[in-house]
Parts: sequence; C-alpha cells; structure tokens
Amino acid sequence: MYVLVYNPKARGNRGDKSLNEVIKRINGEYIIFNVLEIEDYGEFLSTYTIEDEIIVIGGDGTLSRFANNISHIENIKSRILFYAGGTGNDFMRNYKAEFVPYHGSVDKVIAEGDITRIMLNGFGVGVDCEVIERSQKARKKTKISYAFHSIMSFFSYKPTEAIVTVDGETRKFKKTWLIVAQNGKNFGGGMNVTPEARNNDGILDFCIVHNISRLKLLFHFPKVYSGSHVKLTKYFTIVKGKEILIKMSEARMHQVDGDVGIQPQTEFRVYIDE
Repeated sequence: MYVLVYNPKARGNRGDKSLNEVIKRINGEYIIFNVLEIEDYGEFLSTYTIEDEIIVIGGDGTLSRFANNISHIENIKSRILFYAGGTGNDFMRNYKAEFVPYHGSVDKVIAEGDITRIMLNGFGVGVDCEVIERSQKARKKTKISYAFHSIMSFFSYKPTEAIVTVDGETRKFKKTWLIVAQNGKNFGGGMNVTPEARNNDGILDFCIVHNISRLKLLFHFPKVYSGSHVKLTKYFTIVKGKEILIKMSEARMHQVDGDVGIQPQTEFRVYIDE
C-alpha cells in the first residue's frame, strides 16, 4: 500500500495539486495523510511494514521537516520516497527520478545554529535569509518574485566580516554578504550556487560571497542561475570539505533548507555526520 504524506500549504497553498499528480502516477491502494497533522512520527511509522511505501510530497521545507522528525527513529520498516511538490524544489532538482528514496540517496548533514537539525539540501547565513523573509510575505512565490526580493534585499542588507574554517583551514573574509553550505547544487528556487555539488558524495560545497559592492553584486547576481559566477573568484569563493565553522563579527540570521532560524547568531557549524 502507498502512504501519501502531503503538505496542503506547499506550492503556494496548492499542495492538493501535487497530491493529485502522485495519485495519477501510482498503481495500487493508497491512504492520505496531512503532514501537518502528524503528531507522533514514531507511532505513525510503526503502523506500516516493509510492504508499504511512504511517499512524502512537498517542497524543501516539507521534506526537511519529515527528515528531521524521523531522524531519531530506528528500524524504519517502510521505504520512504520523496516527491517534488513545492515551489522551489531545490533538493529534488538534484535527481532525475520523480520518486527519490530518502535513505541512501543523500548524505546525513547536521546544521548547528540556534538549534541543531538535519540539513537535506542547503544552509545559508547572510542576505539570503532576508530574501526568504521577504518572499514568504509575497502573495505569489515565483522565480521572478524571488529575484525581485533578492534585489531589494541587496539594497537593505549590511555585510559583515566573517571567519570561516573548512576542515581545519581558516580564512577571514571582509564585507561578507552570504555564506552557504550546500549538499546539493541549487538554492532559492533554481540558483546554481554550487554547480559541482552532489547529494551523496560525502563532501559539502561552500560558497562565500564577499568583498563586493552592492552595485557589482546586483550586476553579477544573475550569473548564479547559470553557475558562471564561480569564475569570479575575487568575489565568489568556492570550497569543498566535510565541515565548516562560521564566526560572524555581528549576529546574523541563518536558514536550513529554506526555513529561517529563530534568532540571530554569531557562530554556526555544518558538517557531514559519518
């Protein structure tokens, strides 16, 4: 039996549309659950056996929420599959298949900010949080609106200094706009911020945007969609590693898989849990 777990608020409150897409693609009996109504994930998962497949339908936030809620549960019997049913779907952009098995297809990454949690696709500290907060207030959530809110945030955000340590090697960056730790290639609904990233290669890809004026950042910003920004090494530093430690000179907000943290912090850590 298929167990369809969906988020009605995903895809701009059009989660039902994604649910119906999945129903058309499966062949067999199914039961439907609203992910927002699951209170005890251990009890929920214990109901199903190896013969059942649980399909989680939603965007990055929904999939990340599910992954975090089951992270402490051992001996999960059912196969868990993810389906892109959100607006950005950056995590699912890393795969060609429509249904992606959660276990075995993605490295286990831990992100530490104001709370500690599993990271599926990406972490960011800096101007991206302001972009997300602006976008969440928008009536329509599209690539165009995200780009618009990005530009607006570039005008209001105040860059700061940062000390970044990747696998024991420390560097100091001035006028830091953004630091991302990516398990996947994309963020922000398709921005190819770390083109060489792979979700299950045991390595994280980091991008630090620094020492660039507002006008130059606005000019070069569109290159993030194609991934050509990586050639501008003076402003975009790309590093690979298993762990990153971040110390900001001023407290800043952070996001994990598109969900903004609770309060500003000065220190962060993201690492692969091996």
